[in-house]
Amino acid sequence: MNSIFSGWFGRSATRAPAAFGPGPAFSTDRPQSSTAKPDRKNARGYLLLEVLLALVILSIIVGLVFRIIQTTSQVTSNVQFLQGQQEHSDGIYEILRKDIESLPGTAEFQTKRTRDDFELIFNETPFNFSWKGAESGFGTVILAVKNQPDGRFTLVATEIPEPPVTDPESKPPPPTVTTLITGLVRCNWRFFDRNTGNWVTNWTSGDRPSLFECTFQVSGEPTPVRAVFPWRVAQTLQANS
Repeated sequence: MNSIFSGWFGRSATRAPAAFGPGPAFSTDRPQSSTAKPDRKNARGYLLLEVLLALVILSIIVGLVFRIIQTTSQVTSNVQFLQGQQEHSDGIYEILRKDIESLPGTAEFQTKRTRDDFELIFNETPFNFSWKGAESGFGTVILAVKNQPDGRFTLVATEIPEPPVTDPESKPPPPTVTTLITGLVRCNWRFFDRNTGNWVTNWTSGDRPSLFECTFQVSGEPTPVRAVFPWRVAQTLQANS
């Protein structure tokens, strides 16, 4: 009898751990799995936020770099444009000074004003108001200030050759039109009359003006340029008379 109970209790004691052993094992595994899943979701959320933040920062940096490059390119282009305009302005000043100061004493001068143009007409003069070189022709030279559609002005030199002396009936060569400068904000001419001591804006007298004044302003320059060119032959003739 004792052996029977001892055998039964022995088997029960040996089976009890096996019967109740899996219970705690399942209860401990479930909390671990339930707590691991939220950790993975949080990690994925943090990773997505980091990627979005990195993209935002990268886009801001790219935008700033692009804006800097665009601003630098625009400033460089403006500087080059102003330098080119300044060089062109200096070239126009030099060609006007050289040609007006070297006008011959036989040349005649008058002005003509229309609604859109203002012309300085030099008759019996060599063609020096272009970049073809000195003594490139002889005839009539017209310096015209023409209005542009945008309200600015263009300075144009037109050279009209005389008919050949050997054959007056033959047709002269076609006129040569040279655009000296465009995009002028301002271009005004005045002429000094030594007989009256006054500056005039139109010249219809048979005499020659002793001074030519041109006030022009190139687009992009803050202030206009005032240039005075003497007609030396006119000064000498008037002084001798």
